[in-house]
Amino acid sequence: MEAAYGMVQGQQNSSGDWTYPIRVASVDADIQDCLDDGIILVGAAGNGSHKIDVPGGADYDNYFVDTVFGNSYYHRGSTPSSQPGVICVGNISYVYEGGLEPLFNSSEKGPRLDISAPGGGIQSCIPAGTGSGTSYPLDPAFEIGKKSGTSMASPQVAGVLATIMEMRPTYTPADCLAWLQEVGETGRLYDPTTGTPGT
Repeated sequence: MEAAYGMVQGQQNSSGDWTYPIRVASVDADIQDCLDDGIILVGAAGNGSHKIDVPGGADYDNYFVDTVFGNSYYHRGSTPSSQPGVICVGNISYVYEGGLEPLFNSSEKGPRLDISAPGGGIQSCIPAGTGSGTSYPLDPAFEIGKKSGTSMASPQVAGVLATIMEMRPTYTPADCLAWLQEVGETGRLYDPTTGTPGT
């Protein structure tokens, strides 16, 4: 499917099937209601290595026909993070490439990403008994370990916005995004899938 339909670096699940982001119209509608009420939402872009385009973008309407679900649009991103108005966060690595911060290969990418944040090797909680973490020093019933992904990056952006909202409580979702884009650095992102710096 990848070569036939132009999917960019899509990932396969354990059954060998290609995965793609899915939108859920009813949830997108609920998210829009929240945005209309001024709630600031920050979402993890996803870790499927897909391109996410913006409505009206060159690849936004790319689709393949699924025999069960009909047209499947694979460059529209996933619910909830790709709904217009949600701050969509990709993740960058903890290593440098020529002084630039690489976008994690698994991170979603493309015009819909609003911002990228550190999301590699972040200390997090791990389900106890899985063997993938270490015992939490203050309570051995819990485990901790390093995790990577957009779910590690988006809370950092949410935390930064929580602190700015204390000083600027009237900010709207659009104000928050504009502030992030104003203070965020550009020209430091290295996309290893293309080998070129991004913004």
